[in-house]
Amino acid sequence: MNHGRIVLAMFVIAALIVGTAGYDSIQGDRSADVEVANDADAYLALEETGATIENGSTGEVLRLTNQFGTTVDLVITDVETSSGVTNEGLNRSTRDPGKTATLNVTCTSASTGIITVDIEATGDGISFQTTRTITVACQSSMTTSG
Repeated sequence: MNHGRIVLAMFVIAALIVGTAGYDSIQGDRSADVEVANDADAYLALEETGATIENGSTGEVLRLTNQFGTTVDLVITDVETSSGVTNEGLNRSTRDPGKTATLNVTCTSASTGIITVDIEATGDGISFQTTRTITVACQSSMTTSG
């Protein structure tokens, strides 16, 4: 029994003298590749229509397609418009995968207008935000004389 205590004492003394084999710090080199998708291939595809809208009419200026693979809630959290353009749609919308929502505006003059929207998409494990400024081409009403 005494012999066991002596051996144990020797191990304890040796550990105190030599120390333990712990680490102070670790350094490593890692690399990561990041690719940015274009608007059409993104998880939330944004497509400006480029449509010219007649004065007094409503038209589609932006399409938002859910490509996340799960249902998302789309919210326009802030809208700024220049004179001559009025926001008409998509303040809140729920979209299943592959489904598209549209942002519509009404032209109230025959000049070019601008609309800026903050877009948020949320869903199961998803949180996405972006801001988009769209130039809207408004034209005067076509009239025909008879």
